[in-house]
Amino acid sequence: MGAALVRRGGCLLLWLALLLGCWAELGSGLEFPGAEGQWTRFPKWNACCESEMSFNMKTRSSSGLVLYFDDEGFCDFLELILTQGGRLQLSFSIFCAEPATLLSDTAVNDNLWHAVVIRRHFKNTTLIIDRAEAKWVEVKSKRRDMTVFSGLFLGGLPPELRSATLKLTLSSVKDREPFKGWITDVRVNYTQASPVESQEVGSLGVF
Repeated sequence: MGAALVRRGGCLLLWLALLLGCWAELGSGLEFPGAEGQWTRFPKWNACCESEMSFNMKTRSSSGLVLYFDDEGFCDFLELILTQGGRLQLSFSIFCAEPATLLSDTAVNDNLWHAVVIRRHFKNTTLIIDRAEAKWVEVKSKRRDMTVFSGLFLGGLPPELRSATLKLTLSSVKDREPFKGWITDVRVNYTQASPVESQEVGSLGVF
């Protein structure tokens, strides 16, 4: 009888672990309705030198602001948008150099999940989609280290930033459409990141 109780206890612990794992996974998902004024801020990603971040995304939209951060109005920024029929376009600058831009071959607005990785290496930035497409671009900058002061924004920007363009390094980002879709499993250097604050963004409960 003791052995049976041990087995039952082990099964119960396993069930609880699986349940908690599911809750954690559900809690890591964000649903963006595409509303004006929506945004989510994650802690600052120190993308200065050698670092990477990743996430999963799903959308039907062909345009929208996916990700943005900068040095709060000076020179350096990185922007990821949906454009040109649902393809991802990455742009960044260091030390006020001409922005370097790349456009993915893969369209991601097919309402399927796609894994996205942004890998920083000094003057180079690589965009990887589904481990199947990888493109990189280099900025022609006199400095190789990127300076980051802002938080990591996903899906849009707070109204106070959009109205105060002097605080935005890339002024055109304020005119981007908000992202509409879902983003899950945001990771910085393989560690799961949690949002600090958000507006008009829901938690993803169904995959």
